[in-house]
Amino acid sequence: MYKLLIFDLDNTLIDYSTTERLAIENICQKLCIATKDCYRLYRDSNRLAREIYPNITHEKLLDFRKKRAEYFLQSVSCSDTASVDCFLALYLAEMSKGIVFDDVIECLERLKGQCVMVIGTNGDNVTRYNKVKSANLTEYFPWVFTSEMLNCSKPQKEFFLKIIEQFPYDVESVLAIGDDLKNDYICAKDAGIDFCFINRKRIELNKNVKPQYVIYSLAELEHIVNAN
Repeated sequence: MYKLLIFDLDNTLIDYSTTERLAIENICQKLCIATKDCYRLYRDSNRLAREIYPNITHEKLLDFRKKRAEYFLQSVSCSDTASVDCFLALYLAEMSKGIVFDDVIECLERLKGQCVMVIGTNGDNVTRYNKVKSANLTEYFPWVFTSEMLNCSKPQKEFFLKIIEQFPYDVESVLAIGDDLKNDYICAKDAGIDFCFINRKRIELNKNVKPQYVIYSLAELEHIVNAN
């Protein structure tokens, strides 16, 4: 039986797209940015910033966010009235809110007491802690590990290995659960731990990508935990 479950946060437990869309809409309202396409423009800005920062480590996270904000404010012709710092402050506040997927709470209730459950997520401490709290997940996750705390980011294998060091379990007793094949899967594979891919978008997997488990809802996770 798996004794330690390491959950990713965004797009695994938290509906990141909905959270992000509402955040951008609220920010635009507060900054008096009147455009129906604000979220699309923001996503375009995110794509452009990713081209400059393709691998976002914790050290580069703030630079990436600033560049994304610059692109977005330029796209809505608002750079004179809304500074990057103002946008970032609102962004951090709004993104500290979390909207969970419908299958999350029931899954966690069933697993509670069966094994130790922790969150392992890239990002800063404050935003991630507040998001877990606002989503009412603190009772299930007494431990939240961030890339800021661990001083490394997924897909570096040290990310998971540093988490495992905090508990009296070997790697065979650990299962990582996540939605990101580039970060979560590679990190788990390199760290030598089993990985459960939650395929919410039902993408077709490359034949070279072989997670130990593929599920389409967290409702399927209890069976995996109890079967091992």
